[in-house]
Amino acid sequence: MPGFYPSAGTLSDVFNFWVYYYDQDGDAPTVKNIYVDGVDHPLTLWSGTPSSGYYHYETSLPLGTHDYRFYFEDGRGGTARSPIVATLPGPVVVLDHIVSQPSAPTGEAAPSPGVSRSYTTATSICNLGHAVQYRFDWGDGGTSDWLPVGQTSEAHAWAAAGAYLVRAQARCSVVPAVISSWTEALSVNVAGTLRKTDLNGDGQEDILWRYCGMGGYIRTWFMSNTDGAASAITPSDGEMTPESGHQEPNHRMSGEALFPSFMSGKGKSGPINKGERSRPADIMCASAKRTRGAGSVDDPRKAGTGLQMPIFGVCSDPRQVSSPPHQGLTPSLSSERVASPQLLGGADVMPVGDLNWEIVGSGDFNNDSRTDILWRNISNGANVVWFMNGTEWSGSAELLPVGDQSWEIVGTGDFNRDGNVDILWRNSVSGDNVVWYMNGTTWIGSAILLKVTDQSWHIVGTGDFDKDGNIDILWRYNGAGGYNVVWHLDNATWIASSELIPVGDTNWQIVGTGDYNNDGNIDILWRYNGPGGYNGIWYMNGMTWIGSAELLPVPDLSWKIVNR
Repeated sequence: MPGFYPSAGTLSDVFNFWVYYYDQDGDAPTVKNIYVDGVDHPLTLWSGTPSSGYYHYETSLPLGTHDYRFYFEDGRGGTARSPIVATLPGPVVVLDHIVSQPSAPTGEAAPSPGVSRSYTTATSICNLGHAVQYRFDWGDGGTSDWLPVGQTSEAHAWAAAGAYLVRAQARCSVVPAVISSWTEALSVNVAGTLRKTDLNGDGQEDILWRYCGMGGYIRTWFMSNTDGAASAITPSDGEMTPESGHQEPNHRMSGEALFPSFMSGKGKSGPINKGERSRPADIMCASAKRTRGAGSVDDPRKAGTGLQMPIFGVCSDPRQVSSPPHQGLTPSLSSERVASPQLLGGADVMPVGDLNWEIVGSGDFNNDSRTDILWRNISNGANVVWFMNGTEWSGSAELLPVGDQSWEIVGTGDFNRDGNVDILWRNSVSGDNVVWYMNGTTWIGSAILLKVTDQSWHIVGTGDFDKDGNIDILWRYNGAGGYNVVWHLDNATWIASSELIPVGDTNWQIVGTGDYNNDGNIDILWRYNGPGGYNGIWYMNGMTWIGSAELLPVPDLSWKIVNR
């Protein structure tokens, strides 16, 4: 009995035809053909013997309805044909029903926890001309419903910090079983907190001060922002200190505390937790958990060929940048200020009288959505995190000590996008740069970045300047030219550089980075280390300066801004 399979299919299917042949004289066929749509093709013995067995033929077929028949000769004048007359109806071939893969999702690569952001996909096509529908896999175990026809975007919020892969898929709206493959993933990094220094938990970057003189006072300025403000805030009663109104630094909250004791009694520990801690051998270099960077340079601008030059000229004062660039620079602050931050108040943090202890960073080290403070002792190499509840100390954790004082902590950020705050180191002698990967306050590995041998280059800030979900590094040249450069990183790998507006007066120091106007871009905080003690902010759009704001001056230069 002749036959074929499948009875219907598409252009990508293979069709099998078969027939049983028997010769009573035991003769093998000399001609054994199948005619498909009138065209002959040789058959192949499938099973049995040549004179008594199954013969078959397989092929793909063009669109349409097909017919077939079989024909044999035994070499001695005998013939066989099936069917005896005409042909048999064969397979029906239709177009493949395909829904193409959509474009990879686009949207915010570094959203904050609990904040809904919209993500978009498109470009999928059903080859039969039917409308398509989309859905998203959010990478957190959740998948969106199939969106209505014509809708290509959907919003989502992640509850927890971490790295997520967002994908999209499409289906035919008429035949829902026809589904595309998943797209390539958009990597989304949800940080433990968007703000590096937000001690009062209002979602605004704050400014943290440390008095590098007797008393070791610590003060935070609570900041807000008013878009379009006409003028900067000015002090109403003489020169201000970080106490926001006190003329002398000794007007403090009661209960000064110096290291190492803060509380006593069962279950209490001081702000420096002196628990024993073992240290892996040679943690800064020869660890098995290290990833090595590529080579060294003497200038961060020489890291590669991907340097983007600034669109503005050079200035000697970061307050004296104006737009558009072809109009040159102007000393008038009113023309370039786009917003003035408001000082909402301030609070004291527990003072630390021993000035060997320096605040070197901040971030949410224990993922409780509160800003913690990172300390380094420049005498004995100890490193400690203060866990904070607002401006109140709530506990401490001692990190691995690094006794070599040429190693300096110069920044923090989630470099490997695992939801934990990592620590950036620079060696002030060799020019080596290293990231410590952390799990809370536990070191889990290191990565070596490009080496920068010229010690006039200082790392002055970190943040995701290009909004690709990776932490970038901000450099300032403390020499002629006053260059400012952003290294764009992928984890700890340099991928490109962007040069910002140079500021030739090196008394102007970059003292912090953060999103001070809540527009999703990393801004730059400046302090003038000279007469006047001016403070200001550059508002940025990526690597482009878009405006400035002047803060309250603090003429006493013993007060240092320690935002990192």
